[in-house]
Amino acid sequence: MSESLMNKWDQVQSPGRNELVFADRFKEYGAYQIRSQFSKNQSLATLIALSVTALFAAMPIIVEHFFPKEKEVKTQLKVTNIDDVKANFPGGEAAFRSYVEGEFQYPPRCYEEGINGAVLLRFAVDEAGRISRVQAIEETKSCPEFTTEAIRVLKKSPRWVPGQNNGTFLKSWREIPIKLAVE
Repeated sequence: MSESLMNKWDQVQSPGRNELVFADRFKEYGAYQIRSQFSKNQSLATLIALSVTALFAAMPIIVEHFFPKEKEVKTQLKVTNIDDVKANFPGGEAAFRSYVEGEFQYPPRCYEEGINGAVLLRFAVDEAGRISRVQAIEETKSCPEFTTEAIRVLKKSPRWVPGQNNGTFLKSWREIPIKLAVE
């Protein structure tokens, strides 16, 4: 074999290799034509793949051009009257303070150790003024009994005046702090 044919043998797609492999035989059954047109077919396949990819990438623009979305009509809302009233204790905050002072039994351990208590309670008031789902959001960690007592007092309280929206009673959430100091 000549030097130039040896170099072409290492190149799988070279026409020289095809001539050596198919020299005077098997050229009629199709493999020779397929191998000899491999580079052309590979270029064509790459071009088709790139075209299809570009078409899919441009699809949103094409769809928007031929099928434009209807323009959104912005409506303006005019608020005329908001009459929101949050739930409250009958008689207001001063009455609630008096109620707590009369009902709260300071935990003996916390009192003896001089621990001031504070708790922030969150609870629901339903349409009839009943209290439920009482939970402590913030509390005095050194006196958990204070939280327990505050929850007991709140649950024992009389029915509250429920929250309202435009005159309609509704279930609402309230948060209320209870703070007491040892004297």
